[in-house]
Amino acid sequence: MILHVPHSSTKLPETDKFNEKTKLEAIEKLTDWHTDELFFHQNSDSIVFQFSRIFCDVERFRNNHDEQMFKKGMGVVYTKGLDGKDLLNCQVSLEDEEVIKTTFYDRHHRKLSISVNRSLTLFPEVFVVDCHSFYPTKLSHEDSNDRPDFCLGTDDFHTPTEVVDEIKSYIEGLGFIVAINSPFGGTIVPLQHLNKNKDVKSIMIEVNRKLYLKAPYIGVKNDNFENIKNVLTGLLEIISKYEISKDS
Repeated sequence: MILHVPHSSTKLPETDKFNEKTKLEAIEKLTDWHTDELFFHQNSDSIVFQFSRIFCDVERFRNNHDEQMFKKGMGVVYTKGLDGKDLLNCQVSLEDEEVIKTTFYDRHHRKLSISVNRSLTLFPEVFVVDCHSFYPTKLSHEDSNDRPDFCLGTDDFHTPTEVVDEIKSYIEGLGFIVAINSPFGGTIVPLQHLNKNKDVKSIMIEVNRKLYLKAPYIGVKNDNFENIKNVLTGLLEIISKYEISKDS
């Protein structure tokens, strides 16, 4: 099992290109706070991106023409923050954008692909878990007002329906509200395997930040943090047992 954690970091390169106020607001509300801690399983490999998504978003499609969020200034390289505010003090040239993609985006995806491919040499199947959280109320660039406790993102080709059903039943059995592909849908798969290799499975797990952070939900853990971490560990155990049963 590979835990993909793309948005937990607040780290930025040293630069004066960011509008300070817009930058801080974007980091506060767009960071998937502590997801590198929340998602843990002993039978897993964690691939964590070490920089903030507002500098380089490794969950976007590399080609701007393929990425719908590029039109909102939130492609791989963000130019807009919340409410469409300018994030940068200057324009990003195509050359600078390509340097960011080559140096950070491509390196991260190579790391993910290597982890997946290495696992495929050891096991018949590998499961990628895309680990996220979301702000408790709809943000300006988002399409859906839906705010469940947990959201499961799926892919018709790469996500086993039996795993989705079991995870949903498990979470609902604990008293939480679960939605499928709402407010966010889909899940990450290395491009070389996308819609080609059914041995690569994937599911996205999104956690409402109100469950584990104190208001205003910008990084301070609440008293329920460890409980939510345990819930997620139980969820990952379902995936782990699925892998084991498939391997045996």
